[in-house]
Amino acid sequence: MMEIRDMFAAAALQGILSGKWAAMPQSKPERAFARMAWIMADEMMSQRHEQYKCSGSEREPSFAK
Repeated sequence: MMEIRDMFAAAALQGILSGKWAAMPQSKPERAFARMAWIMADEMMSQRHEQYKCSGSEREPSFAK
């Protein structure tokens, strides 16, 4: 089952891969992009918790399913 963090990471990765990059990471671009996607997903989770004051134990909003 995908969690909301996974969905955020997938959306971030889609955005990363669809963008135009002036400088492509030379060694292991897949690792750099994956790391960037998880960093972005974690920041999205942080902002979500800040905005909705979620503790993480609350049920996800219906749009997240």
